[in-house]
Amino acid sequence: MNSYIYTGTLWHKRLKPKIHSFFYKVFMVYIVLEELPELFDKIWFCSARRPAIARFRRDDHYRSEAETLDEAIRQLVHDRVGLFPQGPITLLTHLRYFGFVMNPVSFYYCWDKSVSRIEHIVAEVHNTPWGEQHCYVLECPRDWMHGSAQFVLDKEFHVSPFMPMDQMYAWEFSYPEHCLNIEMNSSTNNQQVFQASLNLKAIDLNSSNLASCLLSYPFMTTKVAAAIYMEAAHLWLKKMPFYPHPIHNKKQSNLGTEKS
Repeated sequence: MNSYIYTGTLWHKRLKPKIHSFFYKVFMVYIVLEELPELFDKIWFCSARRPAIARFRRDDHYRSEAETLDEAIRQLVHDRVGLFPQGPITLLTHLRYFGFVMNPVSFYYCWDKSVSRIEHIVAEVHNTPWGEQHCYVLECPRDWMHGSAQFVLDKEFHVSPFMPMDQMYAWEFSYPEHCLNIEMNSSTNNQQVFQASLNLKAIDLNSSNLASCLLSYPFMTTKVAAAIYMEAAHLWLKKMPFYPHPIHNKKQSNLGTEKS
């Protein structure tokens, strides 16, 4: 079980009520949680212990009384499905760069004890600008050993003011190998209204590769934030329907939600 950097593209397309699409290049880290904080000690400009050019900060992710994120995710899965993950947990996410982080969604892969099968996937969703967080826990098919797996679930968390709450999600994940692909689709009244696709390829997580990514995209997380607000402005100008935040939605106060 190794940690990697994944590089590639993120593509969004809105299908209704008006067509709107965009894509941009991204890089993300894929890390084995139980290797923290030592994982980044060998990269001089990166740390999981203190401020650095590239930093993993525990508080940027799912919060609980557990001391480590690894312990917190194991407890979350147990609380949701009644089972503790027995194998390693890996995380696909953005680090904090130059003191700034923006993670619309991060993914935790919970492996079995033999590290041959993914048993659960946790999607940790953040919304902007409300600063809230919600976790979806997905139970993987028992026969999923390669290829892709699909999941259908209800939307439980307000993310975009240009999307209603009454939606269904259809998500598809490939195994995180040399290539990693994630597709996330939304539908309303059985009509697909939104598509997102993340297509990545793995490179080794080391000083030279991370430095190269930072030189190519020095403000990766700032770029993510800017894209969110820029696309929101485009949607506003196109007079897309606006849906205010459902402040009193009880679904957003369940396990996995972080107070803003």
